[in-house]
Amino acid sequence: MKKILLTLSILFSITSFSQPYLLMLEEGNVWSVEYYSIDGDIIAHQVEIIGEIEINGKIYKEVNFEYSGGVCHWREENGIIYGLNASNEEIIQYNFNLEVGDIFEFGHESFGYSTQCGDAGIEFQVTSVEIQFIAGENRKVIELKDDVDFPYYTKYWIEGIGSLNGVDPHEEYIDVGTTLLVCFTKDGITTFFNGATTCDRIILGVNDFNYENVIFYPNPITTKSILNLPEKAGINKINIYDISGRILKSENIIKSKYSISNTEFNSGLYFYQLFSKEKMVKADKFIVN
Repeated sequence: MKKILLTLSILFSITSFSQPYLLMLEEGNVWSVEYYSIDGDIIAHQVEIIGEIEINGKIYKEVNFEYSGGVCHWREENGIIYGLNASNEEIIQYNFNLEVGDIFEFGHESFGYSTQCGDAGIEFQVTSVEIQFIAGENRKVIELKDDVDFPYYTKYWIEGIGSLNGVDPHEEYIDVGTTLLVCFTKDGITTFFNGATTCDRIILGVNDFNYENVIFYPNPITTKSILNLPEKAGINKINIYDISGRILKSENIIKSKYSISNTEFNSGLYFYQLFSKEKMVKADKFIVN
């Protein structure tokens, strides 16, 4: 009898503390994403669910990607988000059931175009699965890397929200620029990501100076990395944030080089903003090993 009671107690504990899966494709959710081109353009846009449609006997959410003017058809089931490609074939966009060591196949990012409606190509491996308190909920955070083709490139998925690069899990234009998730709004509550402090929509023209040339090197940071700052860039301030958007460091820059040591931060993903005369001119990320 004691063994039975002990077993029931253990089962009760497991079920009591288990976290229900948080849905991502819920109407009313709004994602703000910024696109940073290698030419210096910054273009902000929104992604939202605008309705439902039945295709091949299944119900799909209509996901409107404002910047492309296109609507993708996605559905969510048992922790997996499926999207239809041009041939109406289902392609897995996200799989929140992945475990460390699993392989996930991404779209053809190196060709410089988005594949949010489904494609296949590059393989990334899950290197970490953690639970973090983000946007008022305990959420699963999955880290994925490709140490062969893109050794300095890491993706992060957040349960119920999507990729830190945007809603589209492939949304990193390696050849022509990059995209970053700025805001996620649910039930009227907004959470900021990638160091953002506002969801205001902006369109900035090409700068005289190409700030995409200002990068931390090496990245990931193993001992110390340097940010070279040409005088004509006019950069005079840096903000550094953690994955949840909490500011860790805000510092004025008066020299032509800015360095970060791996002893300053724990291992993980961080984001930084660079400012020139109180205007943000670049946002990007770095990894500390």
